[in-house]
Amino acid sequence: MNRARVRASLAALATGVAITLVGGACSGQSLFSADVSPCFTALPIAKQAVHGKGEFVGVRRLSPRELKKTFPILTQRFPSLGKKAACVIAYQGPFQPSDVVEPRPADRSGRFALVVVAYRGKQAAATVLRNGLPRGFGGTVTRMPHR
Repeated sequence: MNRARVRASLAALATGVAITLVGGACSGQSLFSADVSPCFTALPIAKQAVHGKGEFVGVRRLSPRELKKTFPILTQRFPSLGKKAACVIAYQGPFQPSDVVEPRPADRSGRFALVVVAYRGKQAAATVLRNGLPRGFGGTVTRMPHR
């Protein structure tokens, strides 16, 4: 096989690989599920809730059942929160209650601020301060730089 044919074959192979990769990235198998994507509209709300402090860790959509299991006291005190899905946006701090909007509990600091925004909501329902992420949150976290 001559060099021109080898180059043409390699170029065709590279083009095929590129098309496959781009097609896979644009298909329904994207990095973010349709359930989480609307939660990205809550990012500016969450950033305001932590007053721009901390490093963005990730976002997760919780069903009403998951919300009640993860934040039982919060859903008891705010029953409307447990009726529909919510978006939880995590920031790593440290955080004091005075650093965030609607701190829960109001008297405890934490390494993480979890901003709870009702699904398609326009304001933070609460900002939960904890020293760790809720169980299961770590598997869905998407690390992105926060500026």
